[in-house]
Amino acid sequence: LKQGNEEAAKTALHTLLGDLRGKEVSLFYLRCMCFDLINTFLRTMNELSLTIRPEQRQSLTEFTTPEQLGKAMESLIDDICAHVNASKESKNSALGRDILAYIGENFRQYDLNLEKISDHFQMSLSYFSRFMKDQTGYTFTEYVTYLRMEEVKRLLRQTDMAIKDIVVSVGYADVPNFMRKFKNTEGITLGQYRKLHTP
Repeated sequence: LKQGNEEAAKTALHTLLGDLRGKEVSLFYLRCMCFDLINTFLRTMNELSLTIRPEQRQSLTEFTTPEQLGKAMESLIDDICAHVNASKESKNSALGRDILAYIGENFRQYDLNLEKISDHFQMSLSYFSRFMKDQTGYTFTEYVTYLRMEEVKRLLRQTDMAIKDIVVSVGYADVPNFMRKFKNTEGITLGQYRKLHTP
């Protein structure tokens, strides 16, 4: 339930209720055996600050068969999992914004790398790599390269800084390597780009 895995929660519920169906017990004992299950659901809802709807409350207290209880609990599973998944999406969006803001503020640092950022956000390298690709469509390296390229182009258009200084200012220590990369990407040299884009 807390993972928002609706399918797994419903499978577990059906297994538990299937065990109860085979028992020849009175309604009183059936309800007593189900109280633990009901309490687990209610505790989870309480931890997630979810309120139970009146018709759900009634179904949980007035059931006479495991099937009736199962239907009531499936409704709760739907609500709980929807809430958990919406909360995850919201957290992921906020985390994504924080990560992109952090990269946006720090992409000019030549030592900015996967390890540094994943450590800053307390994520494993593999999780951070997947998260980055999911959020932006780029790998971390592609995204940083894109930001640096855009900043170099902006500085070429708007300043008269020396080309070497521009390249170093966006985090590249190896100026000739960046110049080759720029020409491969843009089809022209940095000097040609500046001439084309300045009056």
